[in-house]
Amino acid sequence: MYRAFFKRLLDIVLSICGTIALLPVFLIIMAAIIIDDPGPVFFVQKRIGIHKTCFNIIKFRTMKISTPKNIPTHLLEDPERYITGFGKYLRRSSLDELPQIMQILTGKMSIIGPRPALWNQYDLIEERDKYGANDIMPGLTGWAQVNGRDEISIVDKARLDGEYAKNISFLLDVKCFWLTIVKVLRRENVVEGKTKAELSAIEASNRHMNIWIFNNYNMLPEHGALNRSYYLGRYLKKMDHKPVVFAGSHPHNTDLQLIEGREKFKEIHDSEFPWVLVRTCNYEGSRLKRIYSMFEYYFNLRKAVGYYEKPDVIIGSSAHPLAAIAAIKLSKKYGCKGIVEIRDLWPESFAAYRIISRKNPLLNLLYGGEKWIYKKADALIFTMEGGKDYIISKGWDKAHGGPVELSKVFHINNGVDLEEFEASRSRDDYQDTDLNNADIFKVVYTGSIRLANQVQELVNVAKILRNRHADNVKILIWGTGDQFGKIDRLIKEEALINIVLKGPVPKALIPQILSKSDLNIYLLAKTPLLDYGLSLNKSFEYFASGKPVIASSNSGYSIIDKYKCGRCLDSFTPEAMADEIIRFSNMPKEEYRAYCENSMRAAHDYDYKTLAEKLLEVIEKQRRPSKQCLTEKG
Repeated sequence: MYRAFFKRLLDIVLSICGTIALLPVFLIIMAAIIIDDPGPVFFVQKRIGIHKTCFNIIKFRTMKISTPKNIPTHLLEDPERYITGFGKYLRRSSLDELPQIMQILTGKMSIIGPRPALWNQYDLIEERDKYGANDIMPGLTGWAQVNGRDEISIVDKARLDGEYAKNISFLLDVKCFWLTIVKVLRRENVVEGKTKAELSAIEASNRHMNIWIFNNYNMLPEHGALNRSYYLGRYLKKMDHKPVVFAGSHPHNTDLQLIEGREKFKEIHDSEFPWVLVRTCNYEGSRLKRIYSMFEYYFNLRKAVGYYEKPDVIIGSSAHPLAAIAAIKLSKKYGCKGIVEIRDLWPESFAAYRIISRKNPLLNLLYGGEKWIYKKADALIFTMEGGKDYIISKGWDKAHGGPVELSKVFHINNGVDLEEFEASRSRDDYQDTDLNNADIFKVVYTGSIRLANQVQELVNVAKILRNRHADNVKILIWGTGDQFGKIDRLIKEEALINIVLKGPVPKALIPQILSKSDLNIYLLAKTPLLDYGLSLNKSFEYFASGKPVIASSNSGYSIIDKYKCGRCLDSFTPEAMADEIIRFSNMPKEEYRAYCENSMRAAHDYDYKTLAEKLLEVIEKQRRPSKQCLTEKG
């Protein structure tokens, strides 16, 4: 009865009486604060309330305006230099907490209860979860405050808060109230700041996260172009974390096999950080072998991880579902967070490209698996920006009765390592007659030459350019694939001299090639999948070249449109593409320069260093208690 009714009634009565009685004290304190350090009288800060909802706590300001925000005083190395003269007295006497009497009246706090934690005190919030202390109203003072306050550890503080939550009673509240008065008068247990050794220990615990990344189809740059996990790992390493990437031993779209013996896995020791090859068979050209390799990766991966230090977070990149499932399963085993990265909307892509009929029962089974992954993952990172739109379109979000909470859905696109790109560009050791010809307008394509890339359409574009006497324009194509021979024959049959197949080059030379272009181009088949956005690897290298970009199809969340760094065709035809190429070739210099500058602006926003920082933000959010800040209050 006391917990459910009389405790709140007592809070209301005492807070009204306290506000009236202490009004003169309020006015004196407010005047003293302004005289001592001109500025706001009150200090507002986000704190954690009941059930880990957030609210803004109000205190009398005791710190200077220059004080770092959202850092508990006990984490400041030298708090004395931030606390005002009058503020020291307010803190020692705990009078800075008096405005919270009004928040007791409004129902955000109680007189007695656990002191509300800062929203980013993850360690304290997580410890309180173990004892149920986050599920009661925070207080002006509490059992932990009268049993040590600043002098006790986070673990002990949470344990004491838990004892109070379990044993709430009128007599315990009276005991806490009077002990608080005694402690305040004696000024006991108040410690401002930590020693350097303690700060170093805290910082060390926040650094060096062990981050496992499962990505079957990723590879080191020397083995191919799919390098997302490599570059994210590189910058996580530079930020003092400890990434380990588990990749397949058969790099995708190559004929390479990087494990020669019978090992189930092996580590490449000359990598910047642990790069573990998990045995997968060569499957190029065989769908059945590719499916087999997915299961091979899953089972060999589970053997490999046992040789590495326990993770703080696991990221499973779902170019296929088993890497995601492994991340979810193993995160439960190791008691850490499991994040799933969505780089391909399977099985939606199977239906969009008519690989599987929408009437096929197998497709519904696959959708069920996809839904399960989205539900079970602690967080979802889509490389395409419209990930939330996709979930909503399937009715899987909470608002439509589904199991997926949209607050756990994030977007981190692919990108470019600008540091590496600039280093390659500056070498300028790749020579090509066409690239060095200042008299031609160079339209460049780099990448795979496969049916899905639609590079064969550039032959039709070249024919139209010839017919329109755009003699200064030349299309240059670097790359290889199963359509290379066919395109080469078409060029020869049409006797075209304004389009040239250059063949494959090492990835390290791409920055030099793109930077000498005048216009970069990519082609895509128009499908409903484009409505959710694009994450083409080559597009970010195009942006980094500082040259305009033309895309054959528009897409949702178009980066080209957002940054005004090129042109997306609403509907592709060779004629429309030729029109745009001619327009750019004849464009006034100032207008052309603006497109170039916008491309560089896009590249900087999608630098892998920036993307790694965004990934860390997502990871940190998952390390907080799962229910924290589900709602924002006052």
